[in-house]
Amino acid sequence: MRCRGAACAVVLAVAWCSAAGAAEELEYGWKLKGFGGILIGLFYPDSGEALIRTEDGPGASYTTVLELTSRHREGEFYRYGSEIGRRGTPVRVWSAYHFRGKSKMRERQVDEEDVLDFASTIHALRRERPAGERRIRLWSDGREYPLVVVPAGDEQIDCDGRAWTTRRYVVEGRRVEGERFWKGRFQIWLADDAEATPVRIIGEKGLLTVRLDLADVTRGDEVRAQGRIDAESVVDSNP
Repeated sequence: MRCRGAACAVVLAVAWCSAAGAAEELEYGWKLKGFGGILIGLFYPDSGEALIRTEDGPGASYTTVLELTSRHREGEFYRYGSEIGRRGTPVRVWSAYHFRGKSKMRERQVDEEDVLDFASTIHALRRERPAGERRIRLWSDGREYPLVVVPAGDEQIDCDGRAWTTRRYVVEGRRVEGERFWKGRFQIWLADDAEATPVRIIGEKGLLTVRLDLADVTRGDEVRAQGRIDAESVVDSNP
């Protein structure tokens, strides 16, 4: 039986909040697409692994981290992370990378409710499942951009051999006079389940497209036993 309307939103929100206190790790395979992906693939890896990890964290209700790696470049990574406060919004956001011998980390303490990074944007959409347009400010690599989130309807998609009922959201730049315009675009397909599991994520910028497809889900103590992912281990070798 499928719940609908306001009653459905309340039930799903309660279920998600109950699950949010539990540790969760979502594993993905990523692949570069498009003309830009073909060109980059001539010199660098064009596929790899990604994860979204959420768990209890010190100084916040929990942390959520998005990490991309590739088995072809061992030890290299890109990470985006947030400490989520008890109001359900970030209190700290950070990004870090280690690539071709260079490392860098940036972070920002957050007081404004509408400032999100990539990881906390996914978290917010899972928590709220907005039915209408929502405006946010994206913090990315030390800069902020005004963005808009638009629901794009329900879709049936196939991912890793499984059929999913999902709702697609489109996140793209919003033009505001005197502010930077974000030229990228990403889409998120959230499953119609209690956790609003992100089944597919597609990011686009210029000629480059990267697609993440869900491969595995782990929840509970097994995730906690693996230890936390954070940015403090990154040494800034490229100030």
